[in-house]
Amino acid sequence: MRAKIVLCRFVFLVVAGLWCGMGFCVSPSTTETVLLKTMAFAVQDVLNRMDDNVANAAKNVPADGLNSTASLSVLSDLYRKQKGVVDCCTINAKGTIVLAQPDEYRKIEGADISTHEHIVQLHAYKKPVMSSVFMSVEGFPAVDIQHPIMNSTGQLTGSLSLLFKPAEYIAPIVDLALGATGYTCWIMQKDGYILYDTDPKQVGLDLFMAPMYKPYGDLLRLGKRIVKESSGEGEYRFLRLGTKVPINKQCWWTTISLHGQEWRVVVVKPFI
Repeated sequence: MRAKIVLCRFVFLVVAGLWCGMGFCVSPSTTETVLLKTMAFAVQDVLNRMDDNVANAAKNVPADGLNSTASLSVLSDLYRKQKGVVDCCTINAKGTIVLAQPDEYRKIEGADISTHEHIVQLHAYKKPVMSSVFMSVEGFPAVDIQHPIMNSTGQLTGSLSLLFKPAEYIAPIVDLALGATGYTCWIMQKDGYILYDTDPKQVGLDLFMAPMYKPYGDLLRLGKRIVKESSGEGEYRFLRLGTKVPINKQCWWTTISLHGQEWRVVVVKPFI
């Protein structure tokens, strides 16, 4: 147990130091700020690594062979390398899924996803995208990172997709950072969709639409601030974790992003 505590403190200080080196210096005594930056850095790092893996894999897909054995091998390698993702796919220029890995998702091959917002964006600008949460053809809400596949003349022939459930990636990072501190965390899109919450029952809810938030006007007002402002702090009243008892809470938030999609990372401390 002592070794685990020392390791967590070491990770905490190293990440805080990295943030300082990147120009985000904070006072070591400001526990909430360091905790927030630590979690934001860690989640951002995961997104960046996923994006790099997709980018590298897309370069190895034959532009004229999205349905080839070589493409299938690239998808299989990416799926094995990026543990915990749902699936990896090649998608043609018409927005149709050509190949999918792992094998259990080959049933989605042939699905038309051309109307999905991020597909439209990728085809229009021929640049990498990360989607907001959407209902996937696999049958559940997910986030998709895609990179274009171009031929030698610069023509778009398709894209490579990596689909994942954000809460499943975020939870281990937050659990390590928060430990037994008593702080909680939630992460949301700018439209109010809750990607992650320490309380699993709140994952997937819309802050501005879900009935459970309606009685808490100060939370809704703060939520609008969080949407508009990339960082800040505030106070609100909401239920103590795991109970039906409302308490006062203080929070701090910052922003991480990938390909124009922004996530708000919020650390919460209950008033004592």
